[in-house]
Amino acid sequence: MAMKWPEWTGLGQRTFTQAPGEVVQPSKTAWDWLQLLIVPAVLAGAVAIYNQLQTNQANTRQTEQAAEDRKQAAVSNQDTIFENYVSQMSILMISKKLLTSRPNSPVSKVGQILTAGFLSAMDGPRRGDVVRFLFRAGLLGNPPQNAGQPPGLPLISLASADLHGANLAAAHVVEANLTGADLTGADLSGADLATSNLDGATLERANLSHAILTADANLVGADLRGANLTGASLVGIQLKTAYLNGANLSGADLTGADLTGAILTGAILRGAIFRHTTCPNGRVTNTHC
Repeated sequence: MAMKWPEWTGLGQRTFTQAPGEVVQPSKTAWDWLQLLIVPAVLAGAVAIYNQLQTNQANTRQTEQAAEDRKQAAVSNQDTIFENYVSQMSILMISKKLLTSRPNSPVSKVGQILTAGFLSAMDGPRRGDVVRFLFRAGLLGNPPQNAGQPPGLPLISLASADLHGANLAAAHVVEANLTGADLTGADLSGADLATSNLDGATLERANLSHAILTADANLVGADLRGANLTGASLVGIQLKTAYLNGANLSGADLTGADLTGAILTGAILRGAIFRHTTCPNGRVTNTHC
């Protein structure tokens, strides 16, 4: 038997008895009143949801814009720091004759202190710009065009310098003193580091693919864990006691390289060139270690 709802609910079937010609208007039930409330409630809910979505989208745009503004401000700040560095070094070179002063002279020491201070305030790409500036100015090793510089030329040392993340891709940096420098994650792909001293430098995860390091370059004890050395020219290089764990040496030229005591655990040596190469155990090989 079908369930009979009370008439006041407005649910189920309702019958009305009326005399001929008489019009009967049923009284409002609870369901009738609910119907009057449901439609406005649904509309109000839809409007609230729409407004919330609009607010969320506006907040997202504001957050993204704020992040972009901070990024642009950071870039602008780095540009300003670098420009200030170049300006102050230019004053030392032009007005204080830095280029012809003797090593350990007051002006030379000021240049060294300025460089260290500005490097600590710069990000990776700008650190690379500092190295390029020093080299082109003739203050970081002697480029060929400056071969006639006086013997007292005060070279800026980058020993123990913080150069992590520096962008030095394809840079021409020779005879640089980078002993103990932090080049973690630096991009040195295709860089000419001939005769540079990297003794004890940290080059973990650095990109040295197709970089050039000649026999005079020194990587004794360098940290090259996870570094990319694919296709690098390492002819005659000193890699004694270097950490090469997980380094990629695919296609690297290790002709005459000295790997005595180096750690090659997990290193990739596929296609590497071995000619008169000294292996970690001291064995000289023309095949592989």
